Amino acid sequence: LVRLKRSRPSAGPAPLAGRMSAWQAAAVALQGSFRGAWIYRHCGLLLSPPGDDRACEAPVEELLRSLSAERAVLGVRPTQPWSEFCGEFRVPDHPMERVPSNIERYAGNYLSVLLGCALVLSWMSHPLLVSVALGVHAVCLLGPPEMFDVKMLQTKSKVPDFA
Repeated sequence: LVRLKRSRPSAGPAPLAGRMSAWQAAAVALQGSFRGAWIYRHCGLLLSPPGDDRACEAPVEELLRSLSAERAVLGVRPTQPWSEFCGEFRVPDHPMERVPSNIERYAGNYLSVLLGCALVLSWMSHPLLVSVALGVHAVCLLGPPEMFDVKMLQTKSKVPDFA
């Protein structure tokens, strides 16, 4: 006869339900970081640009401010400082618990790394196209607003007067 041991609570891995809620919390944190990203918040401007110049310049100023002050790579705010994110690496005792908690804690950092890797991979597959697109993007962000004032030549159409 084989005798089964009673399971005692231990400091070991969490039960499946606990792990699932940890993954759900990690997914919520990633979703929150994505929705807080500059590009997500301002993608509506691509579909219907405002007619006011100030309304167009405000998102650009916000992006430049977040790049310089918050070190928000690609417009995604890091949830923890980069020095803490890139700090000490070691093998976790319980990876199934540690991975979702790290994703939850560093969601913005992981999203920035993911977008940066996607940019690098696309640059490696199409270097000329991506380089030109990034150059044009940099000129649009850093160029003076007067550079983009477009004055269309319009001819005055003469409507015959039938009076």
